[in-house]
Amino acid sequence: MLQGPHKLRSGLPPLHALRAFESVGRTGSAKDAALELCITQSAISHQLRQLEDALGIKLFERRGRSLSLTLAGREYFVAVAQALALVRDRTETLIENEQQDTVTVASLPSFAIHWLIPRLSEFFSKHSRVNVNLRYTLMGESAPNDAADLRIRYGSGTWEGYMSQQILGGSLIVVCTPEYLKRHGQVRETTDLRRHQLIHDQNLSCWRQWFASQGLTDFPLSHELVLHDQHMAIAATLHGQGIGLCRSTLIADDLAKGRLVRLFEHSTDGENGYHVCWREEIRLSSAAKAFRRWLVAQSKACSSEVSYSSGD
Repeated sequence: MLQGPHKLRSGLPPLHALRAFESVGRTGSAKDAALELCITQSAISHQLRQLEDALGIKLFERRGRSLSLTLAGREYFVAVAQALALVRDRTETLIENEQQDTVTVASLPSFAIHWLIPRLSEFFSKHSRVNVNLRYTLMGESAPNDAADLRIRYGSGTWEGYMSQQILGGSLIVVCTPEYLKRHGQVRETTDLRRHQLIHDQNLSCWRQWFASQGLTDFPLSHELVLHDQHMAIAATLHGQGIGLCRSTLIADDLAKGRLVRLFEHSTDGENGYHVCWREEIRLSSAAKAFRRWLVAQSKACSSEVSYSSGD
């Protein structure tokens, strides 16, 4: 026999009794609910009666060991099930996003090797508990089901389904190694480039654009080494295979340490650049947010001003 409704603290019945009620209502069995909640069947029965006593309302019809919801029980079950599902969902999201200590970054090889990896120790010095999972992505690659938290892409900054923030510009400058100049002679004028092998990535128009910006629209390109991407183009230039047209932001360290020298003050500035991107519908974890903030701060600290040398 039900007792009158007890005065509930905060207006809520015991949470463990609500869990038992929801589980029985969903599975239709006190035995199954007991297995699900890892308690005894008698404990389930006790919690159900505790809930009914607290509410002063009969929630189940009992016939032997079988249980069936009353009309009031069915209405209450819908509300309790929705509420617990919401709490469960928000709890899982909170744990995944706010306590996650790993950030997965998909980056173009050129950016990862020549800019990002050399600076990662600075990130770890400030975020020692964050793990970074870094992997490659290719130019133009589309991965709607990508598991990466952040992506480093090159372009205008507009990609469907993504939010983005520019981190590095994409100006192109003419460079080579000091050893290359010693072997092949100095480069003082633009016309001197005719006798040298010119290196660039698959964007075949880059050198022509650079020459056109110098007023040379019909400059002949007799010796070219065309490589798949900027990473390969920079590597070939560093190995003395010719004169490269490279993005200044990716070779700033090589210039600063004398591995490369800039041959002309002139550069071409395109509208494109490197951007950090993330899916619009995904709520970033605290680790991903920290990495994104660090990227932006590093990009601001990275000077794009580099000196040039005629090779004297």
